[in-house]
Amino acid sequence: MSIAVIGAGSWGTTLSILASNNTDVVLYTRDHERAQEMQSSRENIKYLEGIEIPKNIFITAAQEEVQQASHVIFAVPSIGFRDSIKQFSFLDPKMPYISVTKGLEQSSDLRMSQVIQDADPRKEMDSIAVLGGPNLAREIAQLYPAATLVASSSIELAKEVQSFLMTKQFRVYISNDTIGCEIGGIAKNVVAIAVGIGDGFNYGDNAKAAVMTRALAEITRLGVSQGGISSTFSGLAGVGDLMATCASSLSRNRTVGFLLGQGKTLNEIKEITSEIAEGVFSANSLNRIAQMAGVEMPIVSAVTKVIEKGSVSPKDVEDLMTRPASAEF
Repeated sequence: MSIAVIGAGSWGTTLSILASNNTDVVLYTRDHERAQEMQSSRENIKYLEGIEIPKNIFITAAQEEVQQASHVIFAVPSIGFRDSIKQFSFLDPKMPYISVTKGLEQSSDLRMSQVIQDADPRKEMDSIAVLGGPNLAREIAQLYPAATLVASSSIELAKEVQSFLMTKQFRVYISNDTIGCEIGGIAKNVVAIAVGIGDGFNYGDNAKAAVMTRALAEITRLGVSQGGISSTFSGLAGVGDLMATCASSLSRNRTVGFLLGQGKTLNEIKEITSEIAEGVFSANSLNRIAQMAGVEMPIVSAVTKVIEKGSVSPKDVEDLMTRPASAEF
């Protein structure tokens, strides 16, 4: 068994490091100069400065090197996900793909597992797995204890992914709820922007807890409407991912929200951040999916309006916090 990881951002590099404990790894980046630099320095200076890349990770910009792998992990942003799948369409369609991208495709509103099948119709669902859970890359790369969920309609494939990602510090659990795992990962990014905005306005921990709790109810309703299992949202891919992404200063989505709450515009924020906050790109699509399903998601709707406007005002936050009184569930 050997693993290929497509995408050398912080998460792709971290997953390469995890898998290298159990097998050889090919880490692919389309940037030739960056591949050479990382291969010689054994460090991802741009995204994970100070973290050593083990010797059994081969870093390359040559697509053909991926052919030798038994499994391929796609760790690229949602905006480039379809193109990546098409670029590697020369691979055997039976080769298992693992998506670790927590976003929706803006043009189609498809989850990444759906994009895989749409971009490469040869792929069967039982050759696709997805990853979810509280996965802040730098903490995991620094060997802090963490856990994740791998979901696939094929429990066999889920167990294979579990076997090559599991370490003493990184625990991997399995599930057959691909839909729930993806919905949880997509929605929590949008909610983290809302929480960050509240933090930017210094609204305190009570407001944060209220938003996260109400958001979990919204996410669960949407997930179940799409075919997910309700219990998934009480686990790592639901409440676990939501807590980490909303509370941590390492969270890109929470950081975007915080800076919006501090008065910066979305354009200004994009200029000073090096990695993509998926919630910015997924909010509108997630809002559309909820509307089509007849599921009320006021938090997601509020974030969508902020993203469309490109800035936030006290009135935007007030509108969210003063919704009409109702029963909790």
